[in-house]
Amino acid sequence: MFSKKELDEILTEEVLTEEEENKHRFTKTIAFFLIIMTTAYLIIGYPLGEVIGSSIESKQIVNNSIVGEGFLIVFLGESYNKLKEEYLSNQDVEIVACLIGNYNREYYIEDIFIPKIIHQSFNSVTYLSCPEGTIGWLHSHPHKRCIASSKDLEEFKKIKDSKSKGAGLFMAIMCSKDEFNIYE
Repeated sequence: MFSKKELDEILTEEVLTEEEENKHRFTKTIAFFLIIMTTAYLIIGYPLGEVIGSSIESKQIVNNSIVGEGFLIVFLGESYNKLKEEYLSNQDVEIVACLIGNYNREYYIEDIFIPKIIHQSFNSVTYLSCPEGTIGWLHSHPHKRCIASSKDLEEFKKIKDSKSKGAGLFMAIMCSKDEFNIYE
């Protein structure tokens, strides 16, 4: 049958094979753990959830109009081109714009007014107030992050509370040259 030497070699091979299998299992476990950690980092560390949420909530402008549930915003004349130009020339900072126009169950934007800026950074903008006739308050957010912050919502509530009821006022977050999130 098998000599002692052959038997020892077979047993040693089986032990090594079992050790190798354990190492292989351990390597797979570590790899799986690293994949889970990397995925968690991307979702939590990088605002991937915010970008996904933004893409679900935001509206694309088509033919100078933004259509949403219960609202229509129409940019007349060159108003949208003026806004887009302001957005594209200030990609490194937030912009703010007062949308001037009329409201009659639908918003008609006739002009864009850029108020005096006090402070601008990548994720904030401080400015002097919008003039009379403003029916929309717009500011930009970093690319593809169209969800309003709690500070944005508080500021909008203050602005809206100062207007008479039924006056028509909305807040828009612009997060790309043709993507907006609208709050009424």
